[in-house]
Amino acid sequence: MACHTLAGARLVVTEFHNGLSTGNSNLIWNGADAAVEEGKRFTWQIDSIVDDETNLAISWTATYDDIPVDPCNATVSADNPVFHVPRGGSGGTFSMLRSYAQGDDFILGQSEGEDAAPGQPESINLDTVNTVCDGLVATTTIPVDEDVDATVGRVAIQGKPGVVSPASPTSLLRVRVPTPTFDWVLGTNNPAVARRNVVDTSKCLGCHVGSLYQHGGNRVDNVDVCMLCHNAASNEKNVRVGMGVDASEAYDGKVGETFELKTMLHRVHSSTYDWDPLPDDRNTPDVVENVKYNPPYLVYRNRGVYAFANDPSVLPNWTAGEDCVHSSGRVGRRVAGADPTIDDSCQPHNFEAPTYPRSLNECAACHTADFMVIPDQTKSMASTTDAGSTVWENKLDDTLQGAATTACVTCHADGASKGHAYQNGWTPQVFPDGRQTIIDAVN
Repeated sequence: MACHTLAGARLVVTEFHNGLSTGNSNLIWNGADAAVEEGKRFTWQIDSIVDDETNLAISWTATYDDIPVDPCNATVSADNPVFHVPRGGSGGTFSMLRSYAQGDDFILGQSEGEDAAPGQPESINLDTVNTVCDGLVATTTIPVDEDVDATVGRVAIQGKPGVVSPASPTSLLRVRVPTPTFDWVLGTNNPAVARRNVVDTSKCLGCHVGSLYQHGGNRVDNVDVCMLCHNAASNEKNVRVGMGVDASEAYDGKVGETFELKTMLHRVHSSTYDWDPLPDDRNTPDVVENVKYNPPYLVYRNRGVYAFANDPSVLPNWTAGEDCVHSSGRVGRRVAGADPTIDDSCQPHNFEAPTYPRSLNECAACHTADFMVIPDQTKSMASTTDAGSTVWENKLDDTLQGAATTACVTCHADGASKGHAYQNGWTPQVFPDGRQTIIDAVN
């Protein structure tokens, strides 16, 4: 402060940084992420669902500084945040995600048409027609899904409340409040019994401080909403097909890859670990040799291709594509093997070599104590390794891998380990009735 004194002298160091961005459109204020600090002042929950088999009436409420607020408030002020109403430049709209459980996993997403993708939930935007307020209770009414073969459903409200920005009384700041979810028994007004709990969101936040909410922007700090998309039936084969990429051209040699939580998080966290069992170079990773024991993990999305490995040199043609510009203005490179006439074949290429600051077998860093029980194959659903035909809503032609096998081979990813798992379980395959065949066999 002896040197950095300016007109209108600042009294504390943090004032010099006020107004800077966190890099994800949030605001540094008084030495902290303002979206995180403001979010701590909220509660937000779905209170009930009335399911009359024609419509779902989903009631939800919120508080700010422990005082109930109007979810339909349209004018932000110091004491009145805004939620789903149009709010100028604050970004994003609120929407309702909805999916259904087979066994214990929410894999029966009803996305369809242009939005269809393996295992993905339906999303319905909230507006002033389908969402109204009576007093301080908001009720969102949406039609029920017909012909759903399930007993339990889950809804989640995507979005972030808006408050007056500390940087400007005329600006809005979208804040981090955990995304509310609610499970109900279809055709009733009854909440469902909670699914098994094998992970703890607070443990994720122990490492990913203030960053877990960055993904997607409007899905925040709640593993129960993560599992609506990152489920056992998820797979990005539809993205590769949409780009015109087949297995022979893909960076990982696959037709598609799942992004279910256990596969994605195990593979990402272990992606730079040296599994080489040879004693002469143990703990000295050999980039090329280590691929044999720990192959890279690739996910193709329509907003970028994401690769996790110990070195980009292990990815064939990763740097070969020509520079390009997507119609959205996003700069990227042409995806290897993709049809150059397809706009989405131009994608940013994101490579990471993550580190995990503990032993990989310290499972309790993320998991609850209950996770160690071998999963019940009538409740913990098998993973999709190939989403089958391009009718992505059809799960009966998926190639399936057992839930317990998947949990093991995501870390023990070499061929020998997989062979051992398959020999003592079953090789990934298509079953006549999909996952129901496995459930029936167990029963």
